[in-house]
Amino acid sequence: MVPQDISVIGFDNARVTFRHKPGITTVEINMEEVGRQSVERLLQRLKQPELPVIDILVGCKLVEKGSVCTYEEK
Repeated sequence: MVPQDISVIGFDNARVTFRHKPGITTVEINMEEVGRQSVERLLQRLKQPELPVIDILVGCKLVEKGSVCTYEEK
């Protein structure tokens, strides 16, 4: 049984997470920011191919819904 026996977590806070009972907990990320930074870096590398590959971090947040429970709830 969800969430007593197993927790379910999705990614990107997609609309599909709202259609399920219980609601699916998800990680929300600003995809517009991911796209903006990706294009920016791609354009930089096209102009300067010698630039090193880098990791770009974009913030996210956990949106808790009914598909997870805490240890206190078990």
